[in-house]
Amino acid sequence: MILDAHLHIGAWALEKFYGLANDVPGTDGVLDACGIAGGIVTPSDQRRNQRLLADLLQKGKKRYWFFPWVHPGDPEDFPFLVKNLNFIAGLKFHPALSQKAVTDSGYEPYLQFADQRGLPVLIHCGRWQEVAGYRFAVKVAQAHPGIKFIFAHLGGDGPELKVEAVRTVKQQSLGNVWFSIEGTREYWALAQGIRTLGIERFLYGSDYPIEHPRMYLGLVDALELTDSERRKLLGGNLTGLLDPDKCLVKGTGI
Repeated sequence: MILDAHLHIGAWALEKFYGLANDVPGTDGVLDACGIAGGIVTPSDQRRNQRLLADLLQKGKKRYWFFPWVHPGDPEDFPFLVKNLNFIAGLKFHPALSQKAVTDSGYEPYLQFADQRGLPVLIHCGRWQEVAGYRFAVKVAQAHPGIKFIFAHLGGDGPELKVEAVRTVKQQSLGNVWFSIEGTREYWALAQGIRTLGIERFLYGSDYPIEHPRMYLGLVDALELTDSERRKLLGGNLTGLLDPDKCLVKGTGI
């Protein structure tokens, strides 16, 4: 069973995406065509968490785990989490768009919320090193050893960031960090990361619809993994991070 650790559904406001948008039925169709059973879903940059949750419950036919995109300082986010806890499988942080590093005190209530409820946290790691650099995510993972963290984009935008992020996690002996592979163009950076940390700490992801799931299926093919390694990367590792009771299938948990 292939699972995608990084999916978005919704309309994007950022001008650089030129009106990019998708919906639940369309995403179901793309995943079906790619042989993907489902995965982690978070909204677009408009952060319409309530609308996405409703659409997933009413229309979703894949194995979706809902990670609301929370923004430190938004007064509506915490009440939403409390009200919809039964449907929330994890949290998504995007420091670059929030313009606050994950070490900012504004994230602390959400980290405590996740820790107390056993929810994993997906952190965007990007090119803006002063705010969205992997080093901030590493500090948060060190401070919250009880939370399972997913570092998106293999730790950053660029092979040097990806390689160094994995090396840092290894050096710090952080057993609570996994890396999703979306945004990785250099297959050798992923291969090196796997040699450094082990296949068990990497997750297939696509960042759809910003990028396409087939792109990263091709990346996995290029690695020439064993059947066992391939199963782990394409879904086995992710199932170990997610609560099966928080999986949304036609509005119900399984």
